[in-house]
Amino acid sequence: MRTQSRIICVGLLLAALALGAACGGGGDKNEKQTSVQRSEADLLVSNPSEALGASAGKFEDEVDSVEGQFTLEMKIGDVNVGADGTFAYKAPDSVHMTMNMSGGGGREMLDLGQLGQFEVLILGDKLYVNTSYTGWMSGSINDFSGRADSLKALREGHSPFDYRSLVDSLNAKVENLGDTTVFDKTYTHLRVTTNLKKLLEDVAGSSFGDNGLDPTLLGVDFSSPVTMDILVDPATLLPFTLEAQTTLNFGQQSMDFAMKFKFFDYNGRVDIPEAPKDAKPFDQTFQGSLFGD
Repeated sequence: MRTQSRIICVGLLLAALALGAACGGGGDKNEKQTSVQRSEADLLVSNPSEALGASAGKFEDEVDSVEGQFTLEMKIGDVNVGADGTFAYKAPDSVHMTMNMSGGGGREMLDLGQLGQFEVLILGDKLYVNTSYTGWMSGSINDFSGRADSLKALREGHSPFDYRSLVDSLNAKVENLGDTTVFDKTYTHLRVTTNLKKLLEDVAGSSFGDNGLDPTLLGVDFSSPVTMDILVDPATLLPFTLEAQTTLNFGQQSMDFAMKFKFFDYNGRVDIPEAPKDAKPFDQTFQGSLFGD
């Protein structure tokens, strides 16, 4: 059981890399602009990789508001750990997220469902976090020093992960698997195929291996294949769903890992909560420990 808990911690670390390390900007925007002269449908057929880049560009440049849902699932043996949540973005700088953890339990691991709901609200440079243990807390994004860029990227990426930076960082095979219909609407199915080590190197750069995450951590085989399936609207190229999955091998054990995102209500009315009036400063709640005092 102790080994399972450690492996699940690796899974959570991978989730953090996918959500956090992908935030931070993917390079020169001018390099990644695709030709607008070709129709989106033609581009999806003639060059799926370029179409995916155009999709990420449109998500960043043409979306003033969006809502969505996400899930995270990990399974090793008979232990299941998961998270699900919602997110909303409204231009220019407002984000609201909720997340519930589930699974775990037993002698060696906390029942994650007992943690209750986490809630994050970003309004400009102000950050508010709500947990069942602390109530609402508040502070400036800039108070988090090294993590400020990731928090700003959460706001600027329009979702819990930076779709633009993730796509721009990829150097992998992209296939057009044809059209599929969901709720009477047609989407084009793009598939990205790579391996986990390459994906982490593409997304996290030098923070993987050379300057951060040890590729030999817990004996994990990071060469596992990774599949990302993305449904895009052929008329707008905006993503509808993104699903990523892989299996990590740990010697005699393995873990199935999956993340799913769904986007809806593009440029529609999005209601972001107002700042909570009863929020306590972070440094008061944690007696300064968050800030290295």
